[in-house]
Amino acid sequence: MDGKLIPLANSTVYILEKIETAEMDVWKNTHSVVFLKSKPLLNPLYEKLGGITKPTSFVYIDFIFKHFDLISESGRLKHMSFLRVSHIPQIETRIGELKLDLQFGIKHRKKELAVLEEELDALKASLHDLKFMHKHSDEPNLRNYPDEKELYPITQFFDPYERVFRTMFQNDATQFPQGDYAKPEWIEFFREIGLICEVTDDMFVHYVTDVAIDALTCTDAYEIVVEKSKVLVEHLFERENIDSLAKEISNVSFLPMHGITAEQKKVFPVDRGENCFIHFQQSIPANYSDLVWSSGNVLPPWAYISKDNGKIMKSLGVYTFDEMPTTLVINHCKNVCTYNAKRKSTCERRLLNVMKKIYQFCKGRSQSSDSECEELKTNLCDIPLVFIAASHTLVKPLQVVKELNTDDEIKPYLFRLPSELVEFHDLFEKLGTTVTVTVNQYANVLEEIFKETKGEALHPNEIEASQKATDGLFEKLDKSKELHLLGVDKLFLMWTDSTEKSFLKESTALYFMDKTSWENRLSSVNLPLFRLFMEQIHLINKLPVHIRPQKISKIVIERMIVQDECFQAADDQSPLMLKIVSQDFETNFFRLLEHIKQKQRFENDGKCDETCDVSATLGQFKLYCLSKIKTHLLFRKSGKIIDCTNKDESFHIVEDNDACLIYVTSSIQKRHYTLLHDRVASLLLQKVGIKKYYKFLTILRSLIECNPGEETAILDEIDIGKSVEHYAKPTLGSHIPVDNHHLLHPGFFDFENGEYVGLFESDPNIIFEEKEEERADIAHTSQKYDTDGQSQFVPPCYIYAKIHNIAINEQEVVYPDYELDIGHGTIVQKSCLDIYKFHRFHTDSSNDDEDFLKQHVGSNVFEIKELIAKYLEAAWKLPEEQRTTAVTRILKNYHFKLNKSERNDVNQYVKDKITELETEVKEGDSPSIQSYFGSRHKSRKTFKPNYNCLFDYVDKSMAQQRSQRDRYIKQLQSRRKPHRRYENCPPVFSSTNPQPAEARRWLKQAQEDLKTAKSTLQIHQNPAYEWICYQCHQAAEKALKAAQYADDSKHSSEHNLAHLARALCNDGLCKAGKDLEHLLGDHARMRYPDRLDSPRIPHDVFDREITENAISLAEPLIKSAAQFIYNARQ
Repeated sequence: MDGKLIPLANSTVYILEKIETAEMDVWKNTHSVVFLKSKPLLNPLYEKLGGITKPTSFVYIDFIFKHFDLISESGRLKHMSFLRVSHIPQIETRIGELKLDLQFGIKHRKKELAVLEEELDALKASLHDLKFMHKHSDEPNLRNYPDEKELYPITQFFDPYERVFRTMFQNDATQFPQGDYAKPEWIEFFREIGLICEVTDDMFVHYVTDVAIDALTCTDAYEIVVEKSKVLVEHLFERENIDSLAKEISNVSFLPMHGITAEQKKVFPVDRGENCFIHFQQSIPANYSDLVWSSGNVLPPWAYISKDNGKIMKSLGVYTFDEMPTTLVINHCKNVCTYNAKRKSTCERRLLNVMKKIYQFCKGRSQSSDSECEELKTNLCDIPLVFIAASHTLVKPLQVVKELNTDDEIKPYLFRLPSELVEFHDLFEKLGTTVTVTVNQYANVLEEIFKETKGEALHPNEIEASQKATDGLFEKLDKSKELHLLGVDKLFLMWTDSTEKSFLKESTALYFMDKTSWENRLSSVNLPLFRLFMEQIHLINKLPVHIRPQKISKIVIERMIVQDECFQAADDQSPLMLKIVSQDFETNFFRLLEHIKQKQRFENDGKCDETCDVSATLGQFKLYCLSKIKTHLLFRKSGKIIDCTNKDESFHIVEDNDACLIYVTSSIQKRHYTLLHDRVASLLLQKVGIKKYYKFLTILRSLIECNPGEETAILDEIDIGKSVEHYAKPTLGSHIPVDNHHLLHPGFFDFENGEYVGLFESDPNIIFEEKEEERADIAHTSQKYDTDGQSQFVPPCYIYAKIHNIAINEQEVVYPDYELDIGHGTIVQKSCLDIYKFHRFHTDSSNDDEDFLKQHVGSNVFEIKELIAKYLEAAWKLPEEQRTTAVTRILKNYHFKLNKSERNDVNQYVKDKITELETEVKEGDSPSIQSYFGSRHKSRKTFKPNYNCLFDYVDKSMAQQRSQRDRYIKQLQSRRKPHRRYENCPPVFSSTNPQPAEARRWLKQAQEDLKTAKSTLQIHQNPAYEWICYQCHQAAEKALKAAQYADDSKHSSEHNLAHLARALCNDGLCKAGKDLEHLLGDHARMRYPDRLDSPRIPHDVFDREITENAISLAEPLIKSAAQFIYNARQ
């Protein structure tokens, strides 16, 4: 075959068409085998000489392959190359030709085709088992030492182009063909003869198990194990059918746990050990990791595929969203919330997003089934899971209320539901959140504070929170109709010890003072007292017995110390007893009870208190009189007298179920009668069965204290059982309506604390300037006149005030000073000359005022003159300005009492008395009141005072008051019934409250501001134009507010001229205000640089032209405002 001449003796001769000739001499030397090339002419000779004719394939099969190990690696490569490149392709080509011939009907080729196919199959089968390749990782050195290394068949090697094999054996190259055999053309050939190129189920299970072992033992680096796992999963998802595999690998932990993100780590850092690997079974897809990353096995994103609608994942046991156990989410929620509740979160937005996903999941589960809803409620109701972003905290559902004012929050214990979480309210409500705050929530706040303080003294913030919760608790109890806190085992309430330290203590260990009169007497006894207002005491009964504080009267009792004084007989003729047993009182008491019950039915859906028989209740009361009453307190159980509790009493009441004994001292004082009447009223309401009786105590006390026969009138006046008319008390510091000025009596009176009065502010009809030319008349009027040329009278200005306290100057007892409350916490001291008493003039012809007028005005001209002398002499000891006020009030005081001739007589007496007092003034004294009544002359002897203006002023003032009074009486008489009794402040009937005097005051200042602005512009060559413009703006603003005062004292605090003018509904003022505001802009624009674009300042913007325009606009505006004020008064 190689072209050489060889002997055939003693040799096995194979006659072949073609064969690889490399290293043939090896077989000749070892096995005496020679290969002759087939030649048609010589083949018979060769056969005669013993040659054997065989196809090349069978020569390889029968001999060469059996001794393949005798030749070198390079020789084997050449032979394998011959088979791959030449021989096998020739056979395959011939087979193809024969198959084509058969298709065309050449049937005699069928036998040849069968022979060739059999030959090819046999050859490939031999190649499948042929050991021809070494296992080594380096390139083989072509040596002629075939026995040096063991040879392996192709079936022992893996396809390097299969990713699973390449990854699994990345550290073991011996598993793949090496050297020239690693080339693609060889790999393709090897695949036909037995190269392992497919991953079988067994292989896959084996590889998965290997990866799990590597992950457990850390044989390989974590990254390598993860790579292997990822390749295996990708291959798994590419397989057609994995049902058989799924059962075997679903519980093998070969998958790396999905790592938490940096943001998730901030929310809750999971510590599950490094390199945690999980299995498919009961794992969670990565897109749901926010729900379970701390409690469940989360698959990496590449380990999940939604192919075939998730059937693959389902077969592997992976949870879908609907299959995810609620327990996993609950545990995760507990982990996240418990962790973040203990600290201020640094990633609020991320935490909120995570919690919203948890809320959404739980909301869906709570709606899906009752069992899951119950599971959520059981596990999460006490977990701080509601995120309050504004406070950066998590709180329990019970600490959240949907509808709660911000001011009613008790941070950090009770919050309003944030608006961004309203969509989850249904979920939170099932866990304990409420729509409105409940008693139980306030109780929970107190319990939380107690747990934090552990019973120690509270600091101020805790005291405030505890007090707020306590107040809210009792307020809710008051509004509720049923018992509360039935599910609460313990209630904690606040008490203060003798050192003024406050604590929270279990309610059953506290006492409440149901006997308020004992409080001071028991101050030395260190009892844990929970303080309640009187109107809250009845609310204690709404608490369940097991958490109800104890009444102090349950452990302490008051007893009268029996002395040797004798009882007087039962005093049935005392005013109190006569009142209680009277028919009028019984009738009206019953009427009051019916009114109370009617209100209860209206407020309580038809329910009311069941009352006892009124006659029987009144019959239980008996009164006894003693010369002296002394009581002490003692403990009920032991009978031990409590030290320092002895007390002298004006009265003492002993009550039981059948009787109520009233003991009164013979020397009882008036103020103690008031207390006694309060106690009797309380007992009456309690004994007949009225529970909430505090609001009706005043009414019943009035029935007890009034004169016999007045009971019906009292209830009529306050419309018991009928619609109640209400007169609102005025605001202190507000202006008294001009129409009510006639109710301000000019006389000088004594005032009581708490009494409403009128406080004089100003009278524009009297000018007190020091200028000589303005002192001609006491009634020097403003420059406005009526159309007939007569001076216009402008009513004075008064405000509402309340007597706070008397501040008497011992040297001026006729005109004492008083401290007045004028609102907003302001207390001022004023002379009684500026204080006016509200006095009601009766609407009928009765003489109820007669005694009053006799005392303060006088009953005849003689007495009037005596009073005038007294007041004038005292007035001349006052400063000059106060003298004028005193004389004016003296003249007004008797005006209505006298007829015209009597007034003239008294007026002349006043003039003579003033002249007498003036002549007593020494030389060098300060200017006297004569400067107000007449012209100042050089000589006092030639001084002739002019009183006409003074008396004209008084006449005009009193004429206006008479007109006001007539209108007021008509308004009172036109009502459905006579107006009810007012305390000391009369009702108001007008809807507006114009104040002309205040309007004049504001207008005058506006005119002065404009005057100053014009003067500044004229005098200075280069003035500060911005300040002149500001003065124009101020002048216009004050003029418009003056116009508002002329319309109603409730003026606007607005600074915008256009808005102020618009409120007056006057076209002229509206246009003027709008134009000036448009020219100058906002009032702050002329003062502050930040109202202009940088770098300009107000000084750069306003010039002479703008200033002149401002003045030209402000001047007509002020004139229009003056005309508006004048027209409003007309």
